[in-house]
Amino acid sequence: MGRGLFSSASWLWLAAGQEFPTMETWSYEYPRQQYWKNIVDTHCASTYQSPIDIPKTLNYVDHANLTQLTEGVGERLGPFAWSLAAQTLNVTLHPGPLTWEVKLVNPESVVVQIGGLDYKLESMTFKSPSEHTVQGGHNAMEIQMRHVANTLFGGERKVLMVSVSLRMAENGGNAFLSPIWSAMPADGKGAPSTYIANPYLELAPPDKSFIRYTGTTTAPPCERAEWIVFMEPGYVGIPQLQQFRSSISGYQPSRLAPANGTLPLGISKAWDTRWGRNNRLAQDLGLREVQMVEMMNADPNAVPKLTVIAGMAGNSSWEQP
Repeated sequence: MGRGLFSSASWLWLAAGQEFPTMETWSYEYPRQQYWKNIVDTHCASTYQSPIDIPKTLNYVDHANLTQLTEGVGERLGPFAWSLAAQTLNVTLHPGPLTWEVKLVNPESVVVQIGGLDYKLESMTFKSPSEHTVQGGHNAMEIQMRHVANTLFGGERKVLMVSVSLRMAENGGNAFLSPIWSAMPADGKGAPSTYIANPYLELAPPDKSFIRYTGTTTAPPCERAEWIVFMEPGYVGIPQLQQFRSSISGYQPSRLAPANGTLPLGISKAWDTRWGRNNRLAQDLGLREVQMVEMMNADPNAVPKLTVIAGMAGNSSWEQP
């Protein structure tokens, strides 16, 4: 009798722990992601969360040419402009159990303009597999760049997230990632500094076509954010991917979605099933508008856009309703 009561009480205690996580205990485990909405002092229960599964039918498809702002200073595509004046950036490196974070020592080194605001690049984080999908299909990794702008008259800070997806490359690695991967501490201690390239020079794809929508950051506290998602993928070397995934999986107790033998949809068999995952599942798009700005002077031989990297066959064009 007593053993039965104890087992029942233990089950209720564990269930309560799942339903009421904190900022220190939440998990990427897929059944438990639904409980993020119960984390106190976050926005994870608000409507219109991120990431999303990018629809094939978009609200708007605009066409624009990539233009120089001023020689050597920056570039613009439609409403989105980014600075190129700083070719290298001083950053600090922060490994951890949920992701790796790269923080800019001088965020004003890279400024993005959109919607009448100047957003400074604060940091970059890494998700694997990708969080944004197309028709359910993932890439091997997604790099998310967090930018912050101060609004007029002391209002709240605005967050802009810019995303670049990477698919696996069997030969070679990603040159932009190399200095980060070689300097990232294996023991998770300290915050060493290094220099990396401006991500808008070496990480952003040649075809700067992007989709734009309103959502949130993809981990608690789920801050409201505007999203720019580049539609042409880059590449991550298989050893680079394994180094990252094994690193974040090495922390115990783990807060990742547990490893399993099922490949993420759209990912090749080179994916290592031994490691956990740190992606939030796609959220309901609801009534949100998704706009695409398509770069018309892109290299016609460039890698196709996200339909193909996600492993989806069929028509790769994007449509308006």
